[in-house]
Amino acid sequence: MTTHLDDAEILRVARVVRTLLDVPRFNSYAFFPLMLPLAHSDFNGDSFSTTAKTEVAMRVSGKFFGLPADAKAALIKAVVQDSASAANDCYIILAPNNTAGSGIYYRCSGLTNDAKGGGTYVVPLTQDSPSKLYYQALASGATTLDVWLTVWGYWL
Repeated sequence: MTTHLDDAEILRVARVVRTLLDVPRFNSYAFFPLMLPLAHSDFNGDSFSTTAKTEVAMRVSGKFFGLPADAKAALIKAVVQDSASAANDCYIILAPNNTAGSGIYYRCSGLTNDAKGGGTYVVPLTQDSPSKLYYQALASGATTLDVWLTVWGYWL
């Protein structure tokens, strides 16, 4: 059976199609979970002092933590502790930019001294290739902030 549309129905369908074409497009990326986390030798409990925004030297054979060069974001677990965290603001910030104070904070502030704080967050990476990540640290003193970073997945 063939159905014919009259002019009014054709115009209505054309308006719907035009509306759908005007909808903003969003990029979608595929998530790649990791069964074993990727670690970085500079962030495996190493001690940091207060540090201005700095690019993470994270190339392993040209790859960030072993991730593909065009990774868009990473699922990063950070653990931080500071020997004087009870009375001080202590944290590390991870971000796709080198703007001071901008990014995702992992804190141990207000916890008992040397207690571990932190969390697991999706951290955007720079959109250039190879992808980059920046960090900023606030420690209570010289080399008092211990930091562990592990990557549990990434988006391409």
